[in-house]
Amino acid sequence: MILFVFIPYPSSPSYETINGYYSTGLYITDLDKNNEKDIIISNGNDMERERNYILYNNSFYLPNWFSSDSQYFGHLSVGDVNGDGFLDLVVAGFSGYYENWKKQVNVLYLNNNGILNSFPSWISDSVRCFGVAHGDVNGDGLSDFAFFCGNDYNNSPEEVKIYLSNGYTLNSSPYWKSDSIYSLGGKFFDVDNDGDLDLFVGVYNSNCRLYKNNNGILENNPSWISNVICKANQVAVGDINNDGYLDVVVANMGNVLIFYNNNGNLNPNPFIINNVGNYTSAISLGDLNNDGYLDLAVGGWWDPLFIFENINGTFNNPSWIFNIGNALVSEYIFFSDLDNGYLIDTFETFIVPTNNYHVFVLKHKPIDKILGVYINGNLITSNYVYNEEDGWISIKKQILAPGDSVKIFYKYSKSLDMAITNWEKSRGNFIFLNQNSLIKEEKLKRTRIVYDVLGRKINKTKKGINLIIDEKGNKKIVIIFD
Repeated sequence: MILFVFIPYPSSPSYETINGYYSTGLYITDLDKNNEKDIIISNGNDMERERNYILYNNSFYLPNWFSSDSQYFGHLSVGDVNGDGFLDLVVAGFSGYYENWKKQVNVLYLNNNGILNSFPSWISDSVRCFGVAHGDVNGDGLSDFAFFCGNDYNNSPEEVKIYLSNGYTLNSSPYWKSDSIYSLGGKFFDVDNDGDLDLFVGVYNSNCRLYKNNNGILENNPSWISNVICKANQVAVGDINNDGYLDVVVANMGNVLIFYNNNGNLNPNPFIINNVGNYTSAISLGDLNNDGYLDLAVGGWWDPLFIFENINGTFNNPSWIFNIGNALVSEYIFFSDLDNGYLIDTFETFIVPTNNYHVFVLKHKPIDKILGVYINGNLITSNYVYNEEDGWISIKKQILAPGDSVKIFYKYSKSLDMAITNWEKSRGNFIFLNQNSLIKEEKLKRTRIVYDVLGRKINKTKKGINLIIDEKGNKKIVIIFD
């Protein structure tokens, strides 16, 4: 039997950034709106006070922006806090092993027409926060942020905190707090398709949690908890089985937990992927082979990097592995079309079903760029925020009414590159460029033998990946999109 699986990355990195940092957080976007990608990286983790940096304009080695402050920084996120149309940077402050786990501060760097301020425009109270997530909790079309806090290393649980935008910066006091727990990461997402953003909290050494959003008010007590004890690090969300509901994937320090979403309710008993290393820390979803299903990348501390191809909504054995031993300590994995190699323009139309409905989840994730948003045929240039990584847009709910038509024009990629932040200071961060640019589109001619992605002989080609042996005996990889 022929076993054929196609993951479009080389066996070794295409690029490696400058070393000398304990790199942690990662986001890729176009901060200065010049149609070139900027790679944002936070540094320090629990090992050293370091500055954050940006590789502007497809620079893959040397940073060309640094923050002026140095901390034990955790993960990062981006969003438009002040509504000026430019994405601002938010970074979590953790704590340092060599300073007796001293508390740090969370910070916000405002974006001034494409260039970030090097000094923070906002700082939080002293905390030990490792993770941060971007959302719009109250539906005002401005970016809010949740920080995931607590340090299990020194037995210091803390509250998860959400800070709202006031239109200029983040508020000085949190809008919402959980009880004191250990949390390294989580996500805002719409679990029940009711048009607002709920909050999934990954928890370490306890049950994972979901807090539902009820018309802009996040519940005080979780309405859902997992039936397993989590050791959660980072969290990803996406519709894995294409049933129209977003599922949750957790990097769980030794395995991967997938909480499938059944008609708006997460299954508390996860599907578990084992044999992914001992310290699973990083997780990401993206359609890497353009078959319409989200594939899964998994990394860990001193563990290999794995990619699992999505086969009709589930994952079996890894399809691609990158292993350099102790030189790889994966912290975050991000998919983006770094070289704009295969961008597709598209649009989607939504009808607002109810009052307070303001979150629209797009069919593709990640998205590359929002091109335009129209309400009842009228272009709006403000009053919305979006999340490229997770593929949603939130429009100020006060300008929407039931029955309104919302049309969103955007770009997405069929050639996703992959970047990984690496905590190992002796090496840099890794970039794998997608090799789909080597694939040509052409009309299919007569075929003699066809195999599907699992190597099974089939009668004719079907959507997804096919291995074709044509009438001349030539072997070809063929991807059917429609």
